[in-house]
Amino acid sequence: MIIIGQVLIAILTIVGPWLVLSLAQIRNYTLQIFFILVIAFVFFLRAKRKQKVSYKTDEVTTWSSLKDSIQIALVGMAVLLMVGNTGGFGSWVLPLIFVYYFFHVLANNLFINLLTLGLNLIFIYFFTSEFSEVHYGAVLSLIIFAPIAIFAQKYYIKAIKDNWQLELEREKVTYYNLYAEKQQNELLKRKSKTTISDGHLSDFISDLIPQIDNLQKESRFPQNQLVISAQLTKIGLALRQALKKG
Repeated sequence: MIIIGQVLIAILTIVGPWLVLSLAQIRNYTLQIFFILVIAFVFFLRAKRKQKVSYKTDEVTTWSSLKDSIQIALVGMAVLLMVGNTGGFGSWVLPLIFVYYFFHVLANNLFINLLTLGLNLIFIYFFTSEFSEVHYGAVLSLIIFAPIAIFAQKYYIKAIKDNWQLELEREKVTYYNLYAEKQQNELLKRKSKTTISDGHLSDFISDLIPQIDNLQKESRFPQNQLVISAQLTKIGLALRQALKKG
């Protein structure tokens, strides 16, 4: 279902500018349509920032990537409008195609990227006046750029997954630290009651020294800040109780 949606978006990205540039009565408003697409992109970008994106799936084509495809399609239509209106492969804004295609690769799978590459080449060729050997370099550059962008996509997706996995591990460490802190607090309460009632204040303080040393080691890691703060609060309360009863 998602792939079908991405295919339709890829086709509409080409069909939209094609119709605008092919119909004389609409082509006169190319610049206005370009600015409308840019405004729509900015509006969509601001709306998307308020949403939480999840990368907990191994599939690249998630609902999040579908939203990215729509957003990038707005950029694609704007870029293709300008390229097609200014001479195709001879256009002075042709380098924008490389920027657009790079971000398109990051949001779509291999099939959609290859389909988009083929459609883009056909579109630009159709609106190139007097295509000749002079334009071969631009065509070859775009074809060579495609596998480079796809290769970069693999590392981009891997980096996202690694970052999410690292965040998950940090959450686990925090959870285990909180659990260990709770167990240590219960043990501290039992020891404090026993030692203080027996009047062995020095032994009670001696038991706290290894815990303080352990806190010093844990303080080297930022994710342990919450646990360290809770442990210091408990130790402070225990010391106050010891001083009162001592």
